Amino acid sequence: MDEHRVGLLPISAGIWAPTRQTPLRPVQPRYEWLYIYAFVNPETGEGRFWLVPTLNKDAYQAVMTAFAESVDAGPDHHVLVVEDGGGFHVPAQQGHPSGIETVRLPPYSPELQPAERLWQLTDATIANRCFESLDALSEVLGQQCAWLETQLDLLSQYTLFHCGLYAKINRNPYYPVQRGSSLSLRCALAQASMALMTVCSSCPAGVRE
Repeated sequence: MDEHRVGLLPISAGIWAPTRQTPLRPVQPRYEWLYIYAFVNPETGEGRFWLVPTLNKDAYQAVMTAFAESVDAGPDHHVLVVEDGGGFHVPAQQGHPSGIETVRLPPYSPELQPAERLWQLTDATIANRCFESLDALSEVLGQQCAWLETQLDLLSQYTLFHCGLYAKINRNPYYPVQRGSSLSLRCALAQASMALMTVCSSCPAGVRE
C-alpha cells in the first residue's frame, strides 16, 4: 500500500517530437491537491485505488476500513498490508479493522515498495495536461484507476519485482542484500518480503472516493 499526491500543478513527462522541434505543453500552476491510496498484490495483479482529498491519519484509517471491507477481511480471513513508515500511518484507537495486519518497510527504502511503480500508470492520462479544477482532474484520474483495476496482468508486470531477492531472503533471513547492510535492515527486509505476496484478494472494478 502506498500514497501518491497529484493536483493542479502539471506533471511533466517526456514525449516524442519531430527533430529540431521543441514540444510545448500548457502550464498553469496552482497548488491544490488530492491523493491516491493504492493497494496491489504483485503476484496476482489485483489492485484497489481510492481518491481522497487529504493525507492524514483520519484518511488513512478510513481507507484502511474501506479496504478491509472490500477484501472481506475478518477473523477467518487475514490480510497483511505492507506499508512505509509514514507518520500518518496510525491505526484507530481500537486498532486496525479485524483481519488487517501491517508490516512496515525499512526507512528510506521506496525501491522495496511495489506500489511505488503504480504511479507511472496512474499519471499516464494526466501528465502534460492542465485541469481547470480538482473535479475535472478527479474524473480523468478516476477513470484511469478504474481501468487499472481491471488490468491484472499489467499491474503484475509493473509491481512483481525483487522476486529473486525475496526468495533468497526467505531462505536465509541474513542474506547480504548489499555490502555493509546492517543486520536489522536484512531482518526487516525478510519480514517485509514474507508479507508482499498476501496484500489483497479479489478486486471488483471501480475506483472508490
